Amino acid sequence: MKKAKITRENLPRKKFNVQLKNWLILVAEDEPVTQRLIAKNLKDWGYEALVVADGKKALEIFRRRRIPLVILDWMMPHLSGPDLARKIRTIDQQRNTYTYIVLVTARNKIQDLAEGFKAGADDYITKPFHPLELKARLQAGIRIISLERQLLAYQKKLEKLATTDSLLNIKTRRQILIDISSELARGERENQTVGVIMFDIDHFKKINDTYGHPAGDIVLKKIARQLKKNIRKYDQIGRYGGDELIIVLPKCGIADVTHISQRLLKSVARLKIRLADKTVLRPTLSGGATSSEVFSHPTPQSLIKTCDQALYQAKTKGRNQVIIASRPYSLKGVTHG
Repeated sequence: MKKAKITRENLPRKKFNVQLKNWLILVAEDEPVTQRLIAKNLKDWGYEALVVADGKKALEIFRRRRIPLVILDWMMPHLSGPDLARKIRTIDQQRNTYTYIVLVTARNKIQDLAEGFKAGADDYITKPFHPLELKARLQAGIRIISLERQLLAYQKKLEKLATTDSLLNIKTRRQILIDISSELARGERENQTVGVIMFDIDHFKKINDTYGHPAGDIVLKKIARQLKKNIRKYDQIGRYGGDELIIVLPKCGIADVTHISQRLLKSVARLKIRLADKTVLRPTLSGGATSSEVFSHPTPQSLIKTCDQALYQAKTKGRNQVIIASRPYSLKGVTHG
């Protein structure tokens, strides 16, 4: 299949918001005349402006609020413009955001210009300046910030696509394995246990063969939604493959996993799923579960392997039950009747 050529014409088009209204801007300027001039112009142009007379106060405000544009005087009490720009860049990195910085100063030597940009400034305007010049530079900043926000939105969308199962709106196999690994690392640091449950829908192949794959998808979605609704906000649920679902339970030992798996099993058994032809299905689950507390050196692979073997035992013992592995590969039954 021939790849489509990416050109400027076929890129996604979205208008940038270059209107000045509703944009918050922080002004740090200690010279009273210049401060009043900038403040008046910003108000006339429709900005929401915060004006302070020194760099320290500006930094305090910036730490408390999300501000997309700042105008900094070079020479200020307590903290200079370039020093403040460096601190803003550090905060931006921590927040994963970007702030457009304009330095305002009477300095006009090339060495000063280079120093300002090195400190993190995006633009530079020398005193005295015409208000329209400042306005034009701020409009350029708004275009850049708008683009940055658009790119971040695309990035978040791509991250969701990469980590979320498109059918069930739960974690993908790759992501749930990453989550298990992360929770095990956190558990080791905090001396906490991690529980894992693996569920499989009983007779799922028969459902697909009898009622069709769209019906199977409906059953999968309903069960995933039911499980997600009945776990804690910080628990994780993912699709391991086909109709196999994995639930990760931070701070849960064997006793907790036993109780939770039994409760989830019963919650799914209460479901009545109505298909398009008015057929009502009452699916059940089989499951295998364990906790990191039963391993001397737990890994995602050892936990999943133990759950998988326990799940197999639940199937062979008649389904509609969860087998709890209280030791690695040593199995203890917990039945939902």
